[in-house]
Amino acid sequence: MPLFGVPGSVLLTSAVFGVLHGYQGVLGILRTSAMGGMLAWGFLASGSLWPAVVAHTLIDLAAGLWLGDRLLSPEGRRGVQRDATSFER
Repeated sequence: MPLFGVPGSVLLTSAVFGVLHGYQGVLGILRTSAMGGMLAWGFLASGSLWPAVVAHTLIDLAAGLWLGDRLLSPEGRRGVQRDATSFER
């Protein structure tokens, strides 16, 4: 913060947070950059990293358990793909 000030530090760390999620594609980078800004706000408001850690954990759980299929684009989905004839013998 001494070098960039609070706003610059939030922008820089949020951008880095987004780029580190580059495996999610351009939309994922934009989403996680925005989320990084919100997590930074939680840190600034509380003076502790714990609110950001807890929020990140809850977000990952929600995205992974409940929203994963909806957040992945069809071409980004991985796993076993079966067609209707794969069970016929």
